[in-house]
Amino acid sequence: MSELAFVDYVSDPLHGSIGITESEQEVIHTRIFQRLKRIKQLGTANFVYPGANHSRFEHSIGAMHVTSLILDRLKNCSRPQRRIIRLAALLHDVGHGPFSHTFEELLNRNEKYVSTYKGKELRNHEHFNRYILSTNRELENVLGSEKSRIVDFLFKHKPIGIIPSELVIGDIGSDRIDYLLRDTYYTGLGHRPDVNSLISHMKLSVKERGNPRLALTAEGTLSAELLITTRYYHYSMIVHNRNTRSVELLFLRLMENFLKKKVKDPREYMFKAFTKYDDSVILSDLFHFGGPLRHRFYSGRGFHSIYDMSLREIRLGATKYCLYRFFFDRKGLMKYIRHVGAKLKKAINFDRILFDVHLFEHNVPDLILYANTYETEKEWISPLLIDHSDILKSIPSQQLLKSVICVMSKKDLDKNERSELCQRIEKARGIFLERDVLVPIARESMISNGFQLIDEFYTFLCALRDFYKEKPWKPEISDRSKEEQFRGIIRFYRLANECFEATKKLDLSFQEFKGKSTGFQYTTRGFSILHALASMSILHLSYNPVAGKSDGKPFHFVYIIRPVEKDITERVYSGLPYFDKLKSQFIEVFRKLDWGKYFEGFFPLKNKGE
Repeated sequence: MSELAFVDYVSDPLHGSIGITESEQEVIHTRIFQRLKRIKQLGTANFVYPGANHSRFEHSIGAMHVTSLILDRLKNCSRPQRRIIRLAALLHDVGHGPFSHTFEELLNRNEKYVSTYKGKELRNHEHFNRYILSTNRELENVLGSEKSRIVDFLFKHKPIGIIPSELVIGDIGSDRIDYLLRDTYYTGLGHRPDVNSLISHMKLSVKERGNPRLALTAEGTLSAELLITTRYYHYSMIVHNRNTRSVELLFLRLMENFLKKKVKDPREYMFKAFTKYDDSVILSDLFHFGGPLRHRFYSGRGFHSIYDMSLREIRLGATKYCLYRFFFDRKGLMKYIRHVGAKLKKAINFDRILFDVHLFEHNVPDLILYANTYETEKEWISPLLIDHSDILKSIPSQQLLKSVICVMSKKDLDKNERSELCQRIEKARGIFLERDVLVPIARESMISNGFQLIDEFYTFLCALRDFYKEKPWKPEISDRSKEEQFRGIIRFYRLANECFEATKKLDLSFQEFKGKSTGFQYTTRGFSILHALASMSILHLSYNPVAGKSDGKPFHFVYIIRPVEKDITERVYSGLPYFDKLKSQFIEVFRKLDWGKYFEGFFPLKNKGE
């Protein structure tokens, strides 16, 4: 372990005494970092959890400390490398705007608020984080030449030595560990990860210096599951809590009114909010703005939730799919919310309502299982930890199914009034659930805003099905099975990547794992979509054992993908010229590929006479 020279110590309620080096102290005393003291970690959650007043400032210092704990465990880091990695952890959240993630939603709700830098949109705290680290003079004077290495580490994922950036910003990284500990501590909730156990099972999986990965031993699977379930409860009980959301919506509506009526240039104001302002500036502006919403906000009250329905409760496949695709199409989502909100007010004869759709993140964790070898004569072992845990695979899709459609009242109602209004909404639910409402909005959005990733993914599935029906193999040797299915997810990924390389569509952010004895491409983004579609019964996804003796290969497991929902193609995509064009492009890619390398064994063929 390479010891650092600490010039100061801070006392933290979670981690105890945290050492601070001279360069870290200089960063902490910059104005841009001091600003984090006045930005709450959990936005408006303190309206519901009074203790949740902690800031991005202490979280950033805590993440730096956890980074050191992990580096102590790995013991693969020189003193100069440790200094840079700790600084990266310290600065990983410097781009947050006031009220943290709550403020980011404003950028997704209105394109007029979005600024650009060097031709790229600044839409979230990560974009602003990179902008600040690249342009802030004060930080540049402190960091010097190390600034570019920090930017490359955090945003280009270039390792420092053999330490990957996921040590800080990954699914079991120091950022996530600290905020889960800190948020549950200050909200008074009891679900917390076992940090010591988790870190004790961390190792580096390294084949070559250019591709290091943070990995967990098999014994660390339980610790990873505990961390992921903690995050699930964190979002369910804090971030997506019904009362938290009611306050958040009140704040968003109040900010939108303020930006519309009092700010000459909303885009410039939002840019300054992420680069200069903090919670106190926004609260001061809203205090002087006035109006009934301001009074409600400063009285500590949100809107009243009077009706909600989760994605799990919706039965029709096309309805669920159209709602799910809004996760990828925020412009379409806002149009749907405005359209339904206006119609619902007339239908229930009550105009003091707010219609909202809250779609939840559902990314499967990108975790590597540490092993000396993943291939033996008897068995193939998947290097991806999600393949060894049903909990790690299923929790993200379960979180997606908790996504909610809700209606809130801007007016205080008594119990009887709420009950009567809820009954009216239930009778008018067809306004927001009927396919005749959802499908036209989704189709119009595809035409005006273009195909989103989910549209390209679904088109890829349809292209595979149509190519399968072409029967490009010799009929006298084999024939296609009656059941359409695709066997082997690595093959599935390779075909998707070939389509991306040829068309520049279907960007699933492929990664390459290089172990000591194996290498393959995979995509957690693509796997997340597959699991989401499976959770909505749009396709079946199973993980089946394959006996080694049957095909001359070692024992292993294989994913089988079987599309089952055909109504979506007919109702949502049929007749869209771009759907037919892109599907044809994908099929043409398939036709040019070597059959034996890409498709033999992928499609379920059977011999004649079987």
